[in-house]
Amino acid sequence: MERKTQGPKRGMSGGDLMKVENQILEEFNIYASTLSTSAIERISKKRTQFKYLIIDEAGQTTEPSTIIPLKYDFEKIILIGDHKQLPATVFNEHNKKLGFDRSLFERMMLSNDIDSFILTEQ
Repeated sequence: MERKTQGPKRGMSGGDLMKVENQILEEFNIYASTLSTSAIERISKKRTQFKYLIIDEAGQTTEPSTIIPLKYDFEKIILIGDHKQLPATVFNEHNKKLGFDRSLFERMMLSNDIDSFILTEQ
């Protein structure tokens, strides 16, 4: 039997929106978020363990951004991306000179200490 849950509606009060968020965090097996949004305190108050962390476009995110969700407990962390395609997005030239335009994904790929898989077709 398929279970349907209504998402937030326009004009919902803050309390109603919090109830929907709580329901998502407590009942669903998959939680999707941006790296930055994963730091929101009300998420960590409800849940601290997840089976997997999957970061898409991991080659385009800075190391500090990638580290944000690591405050949670994961069985496995999966980074998906192409470290040779586009660098981590950094707008400040000073920060680029400091190396913040290197993603954690790129650093790990260059270290040769991790298992990696290359797609032969998409």
